[in-house]
Amino acid sequence: MVSDVLARAFKLNPPFARKVIFFCTFFRAEIWILTLCYGGGFGTIPAFLTDMFGAYNIGALHGFILTAWSIAGVGGGLGFTSHYNELVKVQHVPIGEAYIQNIHWIVATVIVGYVALFCVRTNPIDRFAPGYQYSLCGKPVIRIGAKKDDALRCQV
Repeated sequence: MVSDVLARAFKLNPPFARKVIFFCTFFRAEIWILTLCYGGGFGTIPAFLTDMFGAYNIGALHGFILTAWSIAGVGGGLGFTSHYNELVKVQHVPIGEAYIQNIHWIVATVIVGYVALFCVRTNPIDRFAPGYQYSLCGKPVIRIGAKKDDALRCQV
């Protein structure tokens, strides 16, 4: 219906009007997915903190994470804007290229976050092992800073 209204009101070619609506639908779906992921991550933080550190510590840790999240949100926005303005106003980079260059450091930050996420040890045997130990399917894959005897004693 909206594409028909667009076609009649703006005298557009009907397939083009449908294409515009289809594009807007994709954009809206993308925003919904990103919002869902953001809310899903926000909603699971308290449960994750409780599982990792116990119910006694959840208040302080949740406050710390929310503070860090806020600082990152404000700092990231200011950093993006500052770098964008530097590129566009000082270096005279085209607007599209300035956004692409800004996206590069955002992607790098996301990759660092993924690597850090996979280094979190959720297995209690790994978490309480001396040094750093990371297991996959119950088998230690990485052991740093611990003797073999200490790691075996921890698993028993």
